[in-house]
Amino acid sequence: MSVLSDRMRAARARWIDVGEGIELQILRPQSTAFFGIDPDASSAAKSLAIARTCVIDWRGMRESTLLPGVGVDDEVEFDADAYREWLADHPDVIGKVADACLEDLAAWRARRDDIHEK
Repeated sequence: MSVLSDRMRAARARWIDVGEGIELQILRPQSTAFFGIDPDASSAAKSLAIARTCVIDWRGMRESTLLPGVGVDDEVEFDADAYREWLADHPDVIGKVADACLEDLAAWRARRDDIHEK
């Protein structure tokens, strides 16, 4: 990636707290991100699709959180596959991530529209 595209991507990222000492870094979806989502899908299915694709990092995630009763208490590096496995057992997080992503997208669209109106 170029320096400019890295900056553009960084401008779309932010951290959200999902509880239990865990923070997830989300990347605001681009307007075209939803083209692949079935418009007839339920809102839960759409939220899951967003939550599965818009998280790019985590803080505070411990192996013992991912592997209760088996894993050690050390923090682990982000792994997209492990995140999706963990997410499937945490429906409350799905809503938090999807809501935050959609809020960011709406705020970006409002700023964009504001600029074009001037």
